[in-house]
Amino acid sequence: MRIAVTSGYSRSLHSIALIHQLKAQGHQVPLCLRAKVLTWKRVRHRLRQYGLRKAWKSLSERFFRLKGTPDSAPPELTAMLNYFHEHQIPSRRIAEACQAIGAKEVVVKSLNDPPAIAALRAANVDLVVYAGGGILRSEIIGLPRLG
Repeated sequence: MRIAVTSGYSRSLHSIALIHQLKAQGHQVPLCLRAKVLTWKRVRHRLRQYGLRKAWKSLSERFFRLKGTPDSAPPELTAMLNYFHEHQIPSRRIAEACQAIGAKEVVVKSLNDPPAIAALRAANVDLVVYAGGGILRSEIIGLPRLG
């Protein structure tokens, strides 16, 4: 089966594990769609939602958290890092995972933007597995043969 995977940011451990696992199970993953994290609109939203201190902490954790080992990781990441170790997944970025399995990574402002739609059409996938990246409109959901 031909499957595209979405992601909300470049270091999404769940998306990376999913990409590798789909390939290991014999699926073709020709496309990974990744929404940009650092758009001014998202930064402004986080500042309004959390305030400067909490927004900075949230963003810095997201960008700098994968430097250590499972022992030095926050508790919520330990299970994922252990999974990566057990399954010998070296990738820590979506781009690395895509390169490892021969998939194309397309980075877009939004998963609903015309470049994302064009990439999905060109990839001719059977299914899109949503692993983050924002709310999907019906046009994106209706593109793949199976949804």
